[in-house]
Amino acid sequence: MAHYVKNNDLYIPDNVQTSRKDFMQTEAAGSSKGVRGKDPLKSQYQYDEEITQQEIDNMYKHKRLFQNIIDIPAEDATREWISFEDTPEAEQILFKLNDLDAQSAFQRMIEYERLTGDGFISLGINQNVPYDIDEEIAEGSLNDIKYIHPFSKKRVMDGLVNDDPFSPDFNKFSYYELEPLNQGTRIVHASRIIHMQTRVFEGDTWGTSLGIPLYEPILILDNVAWSLGQIAYAMTFKVLKSDNINMKNREQVKSVSKELEKFFNTMSLAVIGKDEELTHEGPGVSLPNLPAMTEFVWDFLAGSARMPKSHILGQQQGTISGAEFDSLNYYMRIAGLQENHVRPHLERLIKMLYQAKDSGVGNGSVSDPKFKLKFDPLWKLDTQTDMKLREIQSKIDDRYIKNMVLNPDEVREKRFGKDGFLDEMDLERLAFKVHEKRKQNDPNSQ
Repeated sequence: MAHYVKNNDLYIPDNVQTSRKDFMQTEAAGSSKGVRGKDPLKSQYQYDEEITQQEIDNMYKHKRLFQNIIDIPAEDATREWISFEDTPEAEQILFKLNDLDAQSAFQRMIEYERLTGDGFISLGINQNVPYDIDEEIAEGSLNDIKYIHPFSKKRVMDGLVNDDPFSPDFNKFSYYELEPLNQGTRIVHASRIIHMQTRVFEGDTWGTSLGIPLYEPILILDNVAWSLGQIAYAMTFKVLKSDNINMKNREQVKSVSKELEKFFNTMSLAVIGKDEELTHEGPGVSLPNLPAMTEFVWDFLAGSARMPKSHILGQQQGTISGAEFDSLNYYMRIAGLQENHVRPHLERLIKMLYQAKDSGVGNGSVSDPKFKLKFDPLWKLDTQTDMKLREIQSKIDDRYIKNMVLNPDEVREKRFGKDGFLDEMDLERLAFKVHEKRKQNDPNSQ
């Protein structure tokens, strides 16, 4: 049996939408944090208020760090892209994928999945028989794939999903109902769409946006940034003592304060009377351990996002040192995303290109094409760490040769062969490093 499910979290009427309040807000009147929201003295959070997609979208638009958390893993998962081994049609496949701008489309699909919970790609299929988009693609009818367009869950209204645990198609979608156009709602068969989900609770049909678990960590970081700004402002607080100000005249105090604040914050010279006094007042006491507090907030955000802080800040570009185990773990996680969630969709698209007779991949008659796709390496070691590893490996190889575990030709093949430790560019870099080191030790060497 199958049933329709409604994507309610994206279509809540304005009059019933709820807002997630700042958890640091208090009920105390006159508090600088407002008068609505949770009591900060309560030890148990309440999650009965739903975070809407509109709130998540606003956070994405206005919070650069949240943008990084959504976008950077998607960029990393597709940055080095793919290659093929033992595949005669490799060049044809890559040419067609480039023509479809598949690398960018898959990146956007991953971004949409992280932002809304579900990412989609529509397949612009050309067939040699009459068809409607609500019909399954007939076997042998593919002429070509003209385009692929990524889109998010916002454009999907309903879905028909198989909920029978004994069915081979359990939890698979059969149809999607896309947002209506002038002619009405469009029902699209699942064979014409690529659908990516990575976070789905049992019993739920639609994926969960990362904005939901990250809403609170981002909120806490905002509060800390605001508080640090207030502390910095208080450290340069100015006090003007003057007999010419009547504190009982509130309008005069307000006017003078506004004018002098503008003057003292934009000018480096203060001109006051001889009986007046201008001082700067700091906090007056030692500040709390702010670095430790901010480090905790960063750790909380990084753990929630499952990304190292350096990557959230956009500081890494695929090169890591031996001490950066968190970066290595991050790239291994991205590799897992590639293998478990990107590969099936990409291989499905490539198989369709094989079957389409005008796609330029094969001749269109291959029902079960054979190709070997691999994702190119996401990271490389920095030069210093790389050289240390090579030095250690050379000592190990030397012992293997001396103890006749391997002969020199076998070591040469392992380190410099097809699957060796060094490629041609590595050899050139290594030779340059050795030459530079020799010149440092012996300036007369050539």
